[in-house]
Amino acid sequence: KDEKYGVSSSVIDANLGGGASGNERVARLEVNGKSFHIFQASPPNTASVVATNWLIGLFEPDKDYSFMLNNPEHTVRNHDKTVPVDSTVVTKTHILDLMALYKLYRAQFDEIFFVVSNRGTSPETRLDPSLCEYDNVLCIEYE
Repeated sequence: KDEKYGVSSSVIDANLGGGASGNERVARLEVNGKSFHIFQASPPNTASVVATNWLIGLFEPDKDYSFMLNNPEHTVRNHDKTVPVDSTVVTKTHILDLMALYKLYRAQFDEIFFVVSNRGTSPETRLDPSLCEYDNVLCIEYE
């Protein structure tokens, strides 16, 4: 475990389904002793790639982000492999039901945050504004 300025990282074993044994080492990031995960959850075509790259640069500059599919299993993919959601700190998705994501993954992390990019006035490119009022949701306007 490595710690600096209240931010620590530890390495855990996880079965990522790759390699000969299927076991990989996964870094888990903690801040002040709490694990956290960030979902970059935005509608398509809202410049969400910029937000995702910004988050990856801040928290995991040597990793690629994972993408959660909008399917009943909430499959998370990284480089054409199915991976556990905690294989990265940031997971990009177009799933906009933030409450369902929060309830589904709350037991795995001490804190869950959402970063959303909105664009224009169409309901298809915007999140429900009431969700932006939660303390763990950051809504960014693309202009």
